[in-house]
Amino acid sequence: MAEISEKNREENSVNYPNFLNRSFFEDVLQKYEQDSTLSITNLEITSATQAGDNFSSIVLKAKVFYKTNGKEIISKSLIVKTLPFEDSSRKEMLESFPVFEREIEIYTKVLQEMRRIMDSIGDSEEFSPKLIYFSRDPKVLIFDDLKELGYQMHLELHNFENTVKIARKLAKFHALSIYIDENKSNIDLTKYKTIITKDGIEKGQVFFGGLDYLKEEVKNWPGYEKVAEKLANQSRVYVNDLLKAYEPLPAPGFNVLCHADFHIKNLLFKMQDGSMLTETMFLDFQMSHWGSPGVDLIPIFYAMGDAECRKRREEILFAYHESLEGYMKRLGCLTKCPSLLELNGDLLKMGAVEVVWGITFLPFFYPFFANLDMSAVEDPTPEAMNKIRKIMYSDKDVNEALREILLNLLYRGVLY
Repeated sequence: MAEISEKNREENSVNYPNFLNRSFFEDVLQKYEQDSTLSITNLEITSATQAGDNFSSIVLKAKVFYKTNGKEIISKSLIVKTLPFEDSSRKEMLESFPVFEREIEIYTKVLQEMRRIMDSIGDSEEFSPKLIYFSRDPKVLIFDDLKELGYQMHLELHNFENTVKIARKLAKFHALSIYIDENKSNIDLTKYKTIITKDGIEKGQVFFGGLDYLKEEVKNWPGYEKVAEKLANQSRVYVNDLLKAYEPLPAPGFNVLCHADFHIKNLLFKMQDGSMLTETMFLDFQMSHWGSPGVDLIPIFYAMGDAECRKRREEILFAYHESLEGYMKRLGCLTKCPSLLELNGDLLKMGAVEVVWGITFLPFFYPFFANLDMSAVEDPTPEAMNKIRKIMYSDKDVNEALREILLNLLYRGVLY
């Protein structure tokens, strides 16, 4: 059969919009292959992510079998991103954000310009999967399936060596954005403002609301009395500080195009012997905006690298800075690269971002989270949110990490 049946939908345990059918994919591939006679012989649609791996989109895998240019059956694996289509608070929240329009622009303008610049200096490294198709109505993006090229998700936090490689690639991405901004090549990166708003934080309490719950939990931890006091103070200024931190640094501050959702679930990796990172691809540019590089650097220590990386934070920042400065010179950027001291100072001023990643987001990157009831996450009640947080903060590994992180934030003056 050319179209996946309702029975197969049930077997695959995946729901998706009805427009994702044989006719739709045939039209997409006819344009991509430049063959109006192309015909699909079979279509299989399955989920491309595990529960909890992607909140801002539905991500599907479409295996398409087709005939083109006189060739017999060809198969192609595609990754399809679209908005949630069933009514929920999640759908309502995402529709209020310009996430799809932002990602379309990053792929069709910014990443293409980065590719052109890299080609001009003989750099063949890739940042992202190839965009096959996009549409604003219906909202959908289709990419090559990088797993066909050996890339995989790697949901276990990386060791120090792998994390340094990721930080160095991030530095290249940031340096390229500086060059684009300097040359004003029909792309104004500064127009990409953060999509984080006060209303969005209030609607996303399942993610942002951990501070209020944790400050009550910490009161019961012996030796953490000062931390509990600081958390209570922090919760009163947290939202305003966070909104300010996501704004670009005022002149003469150093700003770049931030990925702005830079964590381990938004990258794909090639691994050698199961542990050594050889190649990395960035995914999900829906939140990308112009701002301090700290927006991307801070998550590295809580949602990319393991506990050793937090202990060796300065080394990772040194590697990032070295690569940033070196690639800016290679490109011929006129903008002055900040000193390592200035970079560390900028990060220290972004305490609210450090709090949100180190305290409220961190539990979502531990393995136990995959076993939680995702219906409670997608449309949470206050009771469900408290239940989720209680499970998170009582998990042994999360609890151990939080105790270490909270003391570190206290001693560095991030909690005040």
